[in-house]
Amino acid sequence: MNTKLWLTTEEKIPIVHRIMLEAFEEYRFLDVPSSALNESIERLQTVFNSGIEQALLCSVDGVPLGSSRFTKKVDFLCFSSVSVTPIARGKGVAKAMLLWLETYAKENRIM
Repeated sequence: MNTKLWLTTEEKIPIVHRIMLEAFEEYRFLDVPSSALNESIERLQTVFNSGIEQALLCSVDGVPLGSSRFTKKVDFLCFSSVSVTPIARGKGVAKAMLLWLETYAKENRIM
């Protein structure tokens, strides 16, 4: 299994959005469904292009299967919408993304 993680670029935002929707779809009919299901791609592009948020993508064997969004603060990193497609769950995708975010925070002296 070849896992690759990288900061996304503007043209990959639709992939981040697709993964997020796919990952949270099963929560649509809960009494309080995930707000991720209501987030438009336009809003995601706006927060990305404004620099408010950044996004991380994770691919396994060349197929994007995970994403996470994050915001850098002065002394901490805040991540959100950790998303893994149902077919990739239990294979370490979320763990790999969280370890990447931790390393990123340390390397950028955010912790």
